[in-house]
Amino acid sequence: MGPPDADEMRLGSLLAVVVVAGAAGAPASARGDETHAELAGALGVGAFGARPQSTFDLGVDLARGELAVGLGARLRLVAGEGAREEEWDEPSELVRILRHASYRGERVAVAVGPLAGVTLGHGAVVAGHTTGLHLDHGRSGAHLKADLGPVRAEGVVDDLVAPALVAVRAAWTPRSSLSVGVLALAADVAGVALDAEWHPRAWGALTFDAVLLDGVGSGLHFGGVLAHRGATLALEGRAGSDGYLPGWISPLWELERVEFGLEQGMAGVGQRDAAGAGRFGGLSARAQAAVTGTRLEAALAWEGRPGAPDLFTARLALPAWHDAQAAAWASGFVERGELVGAFAAELRVRLPSRLFVVAELGRLYRAGMDASLAPVVTAGVAVGAVLGE
Repeated sequence: MGPPDADEMRLGSLLAVVVVAGAAGAPASARGDETHAELAGALGVGAFGARPQSTFDLGVDLARGELAVGLGARLRLVAGEGAREEEWDEPSELVRILRHASYRGERVAVAVGPLAGVTLGHGAVVAGHTTGLHLDHGRSGAHLKADLGPVRAEGVVDDLVAPALVAVRAAWTPRSSLSVGVLALAADVAGVALDAEWHPRAWGALTFDAVLLDGVGSGLHFGGVLAHRGATLALEGRAGSDGYLPGWISPLWELERVEFGLEQGMAGVGQRDAAGAGRFGGLSARAQAAVTGTRLEAALAWEGRPGAPDLFTARLALPAWHDAQAAAWASGFVERGELVGAFAAELRVRLPSRLFVVAELGRLYRAGMDASLAPVVTAGVAVGAVLGE
């Protein structure tokens, strides 16, 4: 149960493309009570927008029993700019030297680091939240889960130093076929939600959510989930009052909370501002298909957003593919025939003599000349080595 373990946390970092280890090798794996350590470094070349870039990564990973910790940093040099100090000039960014930390016990699990695809409950409020999309404002968050028998609790904070999002959810299972939950949100809006899930059959469930976002609006969600051998299909219908946006904390929330619509000419108009103008509200729907296995994880979601373009999100992970690992993530929408959003992909291949090569590709955002968000495509290839056990 719980948040990802050491290997999964590292792969989650790839999906968020905020892993300062970037090319710093895999975390050490622990067996029993032995302590294992790995030191890794890599040099890379590529492009930062239209300019050449070079990167240097250095990291160390420690693991003992259920605990894993990774430290490290990336230095990015861009032609004509020099070292990108914007990536390390805030207290929240300095904390990213702690690349990841995780503990996975029988009843409690916690993961610290970049957040990737965090969903609480059915995703009525927090749906696929991902950090690391703003290159000039990196942060490390925390994701906690606790299993206390009939009661399960889950919480997330997006920034350990200056949080913009804190959300907690507790669920009670009075019967094996029924669970009810309550969620509290503190972000650019405050909110509460009640949810229920009924399993009339082992392969299916019916879901219900009632959401109230203070000063924004309220909504009702009705849905169903089919599951069979690692494959799931979820369908949901929504109805909301004026100003209500389902899945308020979306995969692009880190960007849209400060500039809703990204490249739609709405610089300085955040998601809360758009809601206050009555842009949202009405009927909508959501669909998601996912496959989860030991060698493959994939998910594709479509979300109707009344008053805003429909949002698409895709995720693919190959955590164990011979001597290679791969991960890709994308979220965006189509506006005026143009695809807008963010994506990232990374391929890591182990070479002989404890060497490795990493290829990265992403479309993220940085601060523009007029203080708006400007998209930038980054690409790179790095070669490194691992020392240690």
